Amino acid sequence: MPKPFNQLVVADMRKVYSDKWCVVEKDELPLSVADMDLPIASEISTALIKHVRDGTLMYSAKQGIPGLKEVVANRLAVRYGWAIGAEQIQPLSATVPGLFLSVSAVTKPGEGVMVQTPVYTPFFEAIEYTGRRIVPVPLSQPGYRVNREALEEGWTPEVKALLVCNPHNPVGRVFTESEIETLANFALEKKLWIISDELHADLVLDGEHRPLANVSSELAQKTVTLYGPTKAFNFAGLKISFAITANRKLSEKMKLRARGSAEAPNTLAQTAALAAYTKADPWLINTLNYLRKNRKRIGEIVAETPDLEWIPPEGTFLAWLDFRKLGLDDPAQNLQELTGLVLERGSRFGKLGEGRGFARLNFGTSQPILDAALDRLQDATAIIRKQV
Repeated sequence: MPKPFNQLVVADMRKVYSDKWCVVEKDELPLSVADMDLPIASEISTALIKHVRDGTLMYSAKQGIPGLKEVVANRLAVRYGWAIGAEQIQPLSATVPGLFLSVSAVTKPGEGVMVQTPVYTPFFEAIEYTGRRIVPVPLSQPGYRVNREALEEGWTPEVKALLVCNPHNPVGRVFTESEIETLANFALEKKLWIISDELHADLVLDGEHRPLANVSSELAQKTVTLYGPTKAFNFAGLKISFAITANRKLSEKMKLRARGSAEAPNTLAQTAALAAYTKADPWLINTLNYLRKNRKRIGEIVAETPDLEWIPPEGTFLAWLDFRKLGLDDPAQNLQELTGLVLERGSRFGKLGEGRGFARLNFGTSQPILDAALDRLQDATAIIRKQV
């Protein structure tokens, strides 16, 4: 039986074989990789156990197990007012392959792809590794806002697509209706394709998520949306995502290109997704409230720690911490060396130095583990201030 969130401690996580916990030294504390430490919903584990006990682990249904795409479409309609048909949904093995697939489907090698920075590292990889050209456009300060002038400045006729991350990783923004309209109008005027990563849509802490493709039917024809349950319901290890587009020609093209690179999700992932979307929303509501408390705790520590700053995230479980006033270029390295606290290096999220002086902290963990991490954070900053 999984422990209640608040009873989860570091010793429990050291028994977990995961990308986050298995690669660190025994005295280190990782709040780095973007999955939560929290146990999954019992409804999901029950569905998985039943499926395994039934004894069928054959090849998965390429277009989804019965009812899955319909459940996704209904969820988007009910939660976000976005009415789509199940035929517009393509199940994928994960979101990152979906990024690569989408970029290669809507652009040609050598063409430019705009991306708002700082941003999740695979955005850069999906552009660069497919032979396209990265066109970084920094989100505007203060507050990491969408800015039309910055988009115009970055645009050239060779740019054919715009990658969007909303809710945003790593800064935690949930774009406002005005910002969504700005992105939509810019893309339509410049005749750009939009690839919108909305994987964290169900993890909004403040405000309201607005799907970009829902702005207009015209924009929907030029947009691929990536959405899925693995972040919100915390089963990233099973890997499943959905690519959604109203453009039938593009949809068929993506299905052909998916062979060998973005295949259908495995049967257990589909089983978990169906259970999550039909039975586990009470768990999600509880988890969102828990994350809000964790966010509040971080805010308290930031407020009492000299020269440490942040903008509280409106969505996700990621905190983008600003150490620049401490004179640090790579604070994640300093924290790890001084106290064993492992965070994501801010430099990974930018191409123009946007992440220098920052580190990303994952607060999707228990309050005891978060408190232990924040103690190390304060210890490290105290040491650094004495050295300055």
